[in-house]
Amino acid sequence: MPKARWCWRRQAHLWSSLLVAGWGLSVGPAAARDNECLPLYWERDTTAWRIAVTLPSLWSFAAQPLSMPHWQAELLCPTETLSLIPTSTQIASPQSWEFLFCLDRSARTTLPSMLLRHAVAVALSCLREEDRLVLIQYHYQAEFITAISGNTAHSIRPDTFSVVPPRGLAAPLHIVQAALEYCRLTPSPRRRAILLLTEAPDEASFLVRAHDVTQTARQLRIPLVILHVGLLSNRAFWQGLATECGGAYYWVPTVDNHLPQLLGQLIRGLQRHYIIRFPSPPHKCSPLRLRFRSEPLAAATDYQYVELPPEVLEPRRTICYFAEADTSVGSEFLPLLMDLARWLRSRPGEVIELLGHTSEAEEATYGSALGLRRAQALRRRLLQLGVAPQQLRLRTVGAQQPLSYFERTPQQQLVNRRVELRWLRPDYLPYELIVATVPSEAKALQLVELWEDRGYRAYLELVRYRGKPMYQVKLWGFPTLEAANQARLAIQQRYRVAVRLW
Repeated sequence: MPKARWCWRRQAHLWSSLLVAGWGLSVGPAAARDNECLPLYWERDTTAWRIAVTLPSLWSFAAQPLSMPHWQAELLCPTETLSLIPTSTQIASPQSWEFLFCLDRSARTTLPSMLLRHAVAVALSCLREEDRLVLIQYHYQAEFITAISGNTAHSIRPDTFSVVPPRGLAAPLHIVQAALEYCRLTPSPRRRAILLLTEAPDEASFLVRAHDVTQTARQLRIPLVILHVGLLSNRAFWQGLATECGGAYYWVPTVDNHLPQLLGQLIRGLQRHYIIRFPSPPHKCSPLRLRFRSEPLAAATDYQYVELPPEVLEPRRTICYFAEADTSVGSEFLPLLMDLARWLRSRPGEVIELLGHTSEAEEATYGSALGLRRAQALRRRLLQLGVAPQQLRLRTVGAQQPLSYFERTPQQQLVNRRVELRWLRPDYLPYELIVATVPSEAKALQLVELWEDRGYRAYLELVRYRGKPMYQVKLWGFPTLEAANQARLAIQQRYRVAVRLW
């Protein structure tokens, strides 16, 4: 086996956990067509900005223009457009690259193995002899790491390439931070870029924050290019993360051949691109958009700066999936639970709720009690890991709140058989009251308006009730359990309606 290629399976950590200064770029779903520009990365300081742009005509040395084309730049603000004059333009072709390609293989992934092998084949075909590709397939941890040098890429057969089957929870922040720390600990003469492919929200990175990732990426000047597939995850979050890491964000809404094509274009673009320098704009407008165009190249592109949303804890996160009719906690979830326990032990005032769920088929057979037994199993495991009993509360909702309303595939059933973590914090105002369950959205909207006219804060939520989609109307904003119970009694006495505490 060539020394340039090696594999590790089921690592406890990615290399030793895994073993740009600037702003990033946001781009829509389409890959480059004809001579359309692609953004790659950009950097800035107090006096100047530097932006990397590529387009297909640059990917062949034979197509190199005889003279440097002129570029124009504009700052597009809501009320005005400012012209920016580039101070210099050059063609950059770094001597070598190391691409760390982090591939989401969590239980929510929908990418078929054939498409992933196609993507790997395209990436390998783009490598030059001096380049290197490190493929990291991950769930909560790195499960399969393969490093391939460009001079051996031709000997790899992607049709037999090992693809980790989807399972467990995704922790992309955890993996990206580990990849960055690996880069910090092992300097390389190659330039580095991290390519993150994800479909799911980050459910499991308790000890890593987005702020940690952005700070490390800026210090190391390693751009993070995010390829986001599908509609399950928060696009604004991933756009903002790429922005703060000085990279680019690309969205592919459906699972199709756009993904391998886009991956290949990004790798070729990083290997050869324009670098355009221009003075820092006189002021920042919100939202910030930059437009670059070159008449000689008949090319243009827009760049949009997207701020990373304020970092708050997600009110609810999935922390465990279960086999059908089972309450056993799988071994793949133990690293996550250990990190969660460490987080809770360091914050003894925090209280969480473990919310048990079932699939529709399970509830028909076992009722909602199965969800409670699952929550109890998680509680026992967290107690064994040193969490104080007063920090844990339990609840079950059965099959009322599925992640997938259509349980046609084993994967759709799996994501409904879960336990969620719900943060109970006074600043989140977590206590709510259920005042109605109705079959139509129109009726639910009428009730929301009615309760708001009565002085309460109300919203509707789609649930599944007795096998049918229904709408629950909830009142929210009660900072304590006592306040919620007082409101419940007052509502029952005044309006003569049944009210349940959620």
